[in-house]
Amino acid sequence: MNRKGSRPHWDGWLTVATIVLAVVSAWIWADPDTEPAAAPVTVR
Repeated sequence: MNRKGSRPHWDGWLTVATIVLAVVSAWIWADPDTEPAAAPVTVR
């Protein structure tokens, strides 16, 4: 229960998830011409 000694186990996964989300978001916004195949299906 020592928070000062070591970082929580989930902290690593949280960092990875944040980086992946940022990369995916940047990739999608960088290519507006390339629309995801799931977009039209989601709209309908």
